[in-house]
Amino acid sequence: MKPKLLYYTQPYYLDSALEILEPLSSVVQIELMIEVTPDSRVSTISDFSITKKIASFSELTPNNYALVYNQLQPYLKFIAKVYVAHFQSNRIFSFRSMRFSIDVFKFIAKQNPDYIHFDSISARLSFFLPFLKPRTLSVTIHDPVMHTGEMSSKRKIFEFIYRQYTTNYFFYSNHATEQFDRAFNKRRVVKHTIQLRPYISYSTFKTTTTTLSHYVLFFGRISYYKGLDLLLAAIPSVLSVFPEQQFIIAGSGTLSHNELLQINRYKKNLILINKYIKTEELVSLIASSCFTICPYRESTQSGVLMTSYAIGKPVVATRVGSFPEYLQDGFQGSLCDSNPQSIAHAIIEMLTDTNYAKLEKNIASSSFEHVVEHNAAIFREVYS
Repeated sequence: MKPKLLYYTQPYYLDSALEILEPLSSVVQIELMIEVTPDSRVSTISDFSITKKIASFSELTPNNYALVYNQLQPYLKFIAKVYVAHFQSNRIFSFRSMRFSIDVFKFIAKQNPDYIHFDSISARLSFFLPFLKPRTLSVTIHDPVMHTGEMSSKRKIFEFIYRQYTTNYFFYSNHATEQFDRAFNKRRVVKHTIQLRPYISYSTFKTTTTTLSHYVLFFGRISYYKGLDLLLAAIPSVLSVFPEQQFIIAGSGTLSHNELLQINRYKKNLILINKYIKTEELVSLIASSCFTICPYRESTQSGVLMTSYAIGKPVVATRVGSFPEYLQDGFQGSLCDSNPQSIAHAIIEMLTDTNYAKLEKNIASSSFEHVVEHNAAIFREVYS
């Protein structure tokens, strides 16, 4: 019989988590637990609309957990059981939250897993880690170093606690692994670099009636490190060559005064959708675009890239983080430097003679089975 692994994730990471279940299930029996808070109840891939404290998949129905129910269905062959731990408060240290954290810990202990894998750290369970021994604890680190403008002293405390009890660390890119080594070079830990593959779960929302529109799409939560201002500064150069070119910026987040001025200046060519974008709308936006763009200043790994691939769209991305690991320049898109001139040049090249349409065919023909095999080999090493 395969050993039992409890995989603990959160809605923000569910899209990437689902894609590693197949190689993981070849080694262990998976029980999936999803931690939901009021802030994370609605994310790109999930919509948790009931408030029962701990629910199993048999209690999820299309009526009350519509999106997550539909998203999980194709992956059930890889999962033995699914649970949702529904915290009622965003506050970690309130009496109500702490009491429910104890309930969740007891629930996990009752399942008696051989291994526990945290898909990023859960601050709510950090104080119970000593009591989860002697089980092997693994943690996936999405961002070894926080992005510019997103630093958190509280996060550092919880990371320190996890480092005391974690046996294996997993990273989604060589860049992230190297970042961790530089930040914690005095800490001897076992590190494993696994790979992402396109977030296939999004493709279930793609319709066959999608009409291609002539726009370049920037999507995702707006933050300084994602370089929206660099894209806006590149647009005048693009319009000097393609004066009718359209751009869409779609995502929640606060824009600077200068960014809003730039958007208003080019409002004939630029549409801003400054809100949280639901999955169906997001997939439609991607599918109808010429290509998507990631003008980032820094990056670890990118869900935007994997989502674009899943919908079959090429990407223009800067040469930062793991983009060079996941994007073959001239095949799945274009790599450029993190400055307006280079970004504009890459966009113009993609638009010239509709080069993006040729690259779209490359993505459609790409196989990512090697990713499944690579990850399965690592999981066998860790969990067998």
